[in-house]
Amino acid sequence: MTLMQVITQFWWAVLSSMVGIVLLINYWDKVKWWWMNTWYAFPLFGKLSRLARDDTRDSSHAGWLKSERTLCADYAKFIGVKSKIEFDRYNSYLERSGDLGRKPLSLFMWLLIIALVIVEAMGFSYVLAGYTVPGASEAMQTYGAMGIAFLVSVILVAFTHYTGHELYQNGKINEARQEWRDAGKKGQLTYKTSVSLANNHEDDDKPHFTQMAHRVGKTPKHVLTILTAVFVLGVAVGATYVRGVVLEKQLTAEVAGTQSNYFGVPKDLADVASAAETKALQDTQNLDREGGWSTFIVLAVIFVFLQILGVILGYKYGFAGLESSHAFKGLGHGRFHTYDEVRHYVEEIVSIAQARLETLQQRLEEHNSLHGNQGVDTNKSFRNYLLEDALEKDSHNQQHEAIGQSKIQESPVKVSPAPAAPAVEEDEEIVLQKELEAVEKQNRVNEMKRKIAEAKGEAV
Repeated sequence: MTLMQVITQFWWAVLSSMVGIVLLINYWDKVKWWWMNTWYAFPLFGKLSRLARDDTRDSSHAGWLKSERTLCADYAKFIGVKSKIEFDRYNSYLERSGDLGRKPLSLFMWLLIIALVIVEAMGFSYVLAGYTVPGASEAMQTYGAMGIAFLVSVILVAFTHYTGHELYQNGKINEARQEWRDAGKKGQLTYKTSVSLANNHEDDDKPHFTQMAHRVGKTPKHVLTILTAVFVLGVAVGATYVRGVVLEKQLTAEVAGTQSNYFGVPKDLADVASAAETKALQDTQNLDREGGWSTFIVLAVIFVFLQILGVILGYKYGFAGLESSHAFKGLGHGRFHTYDEVRHYVEEIVSIAQARLETLQQRLEEHNSLHGNQGVDTNKSFRNYLLEDALEKDSHNQQHEAIGQSKIQESPVKVSPAPAAPAVEEDEEIVLQKELEAVEKQNRVNEMKRKIAEAKGEAV
């Protein structure tokens, strides 16, 4: 197998692997959803069949069987936004950080980056093929050159991408500072180190530049930009130098291999012929040298512009806010633009989960009638699980906040189990929505009470 064939097969294998990884990452949520549904529906050995044989009661959650809650928990993982307040909080965080409307790298852009990596690495591997592992066999030098070239290319892609991200973040920081200067530098630029997504309401009463600075930072950073510039220029100059050395080596070998023997020819004629041949060879080598170096310079310029393209992609895609990516993920990776779209998506998940739960409950009752010692009560719904889970989490959060707050004499709110269905029939989704919004509103009230109590305690 020739050197060219080895390098070609290696890079095709790398390209296929990287494309497969990118596809898996981009569609990972869909893959997980498909696999879970498939595994639940799998006959005999599927998860639903296994859970149908477990009618153990859940002692910590009245009215539930452990298998029921296991199924509900698995499907609840795929519900991101559960209330309009949560939806608005995600949108508000993105708007305040200046990231509303932005997206992470798309699948097409990832494939473009992979192509850039392969092109760069192939060029480096040819350059480094004879100098990677001195003294080793040609095959070992080839594989060593490809490995080092791939490593350098990946590092370059990472550096350029995060440099673009740093430049974008610095732009948002400068934007916040410019707004602060335009406002006459009234008050402090920031009042906190940062504001988290969970406490997005903490600076509602602050100006926009303060809200942005709380989420993207208040001091520009240029470390990655400087390191990337040094690294890119170093690689460009180094690769060009190595190409030049290889060219000179080839030209020297040509001189050594073209020495003619004029045995038996008169010395005068031999000298004239030798001089003419030497001049012709020198002229040819000068042309080769000029053409080679011109090509190397063009390749170096192309290489630098490829890195600039990587910086541009890093600048154009991604987020400046510290938790903007979490907010974007909470909005279904950008698929939800209105809360009606969220409700439609949640309704699809709820319908599928409820159908699975009803199938499980039917099988549990059948299994209990054949093997059970006491009857089971399977009257819970998936919406009951969502509501009870939200109330339980709220209760735990309130208790956690109360720990260590000696100045606040406020007992944690006790939350009773989910109420029975209302006498007047009402759409279950509306009931769930109202309950979840009430929980988040109560969190706001408790937070304001805590702040007021702390302020009074400090005044005393």
